[in-house]
Amino acid sequence: MKHQAGQLSRFLMVGLLAFILDGVVLSLLVYQFLVPPIFSRIISCTLALLVAFYLHGRFTFQAIVSIRSLVKYGGLQGVSACLNVLAYSLWLGYGFSYGAPIVGLIIGSLLATLCNFLGNKFYVFQDVQLNAPTGH
Repeated sequence: MKHQAGQLSRFLMVGLLAFILDGVVLSLLVYQFLVPPIFSRIISCTLALLVAFYLHGRFTFQAIVSIRSLVKYGGLQGVSACLNVLAYSLWLGYGFSYGAPIVGLIIGSLLATLCNFLGNKFYVFQDVQLNAPTGH
């Protein structure tokens, strides 16, 4: 259980770092280099996702990062983004009278974070652990 808590805390730290990187790069591109906001967002988000992928692999899950795990990670990001938007949309459709859209954002973000953690642990990096037992 201690191992799981350590992975989860490292996962959240990497997520926070990627979020900060995303915001800093986005702000620099838009305000310092006058790059259009949509193009800036594509660049900043892509960079943040690549950094998060590498750090999750090496730091969070002590795994070998590869092109294969990067492709799996990209697919997982697509699934979690859809889950996030679906939860948000359901909140707006069925629960909006109980709170502001920010509640839907929080619910969607929490579900996407859980999906990402479990997906990274059991799908993206599960078969490439650096310290995996060898069975001897």
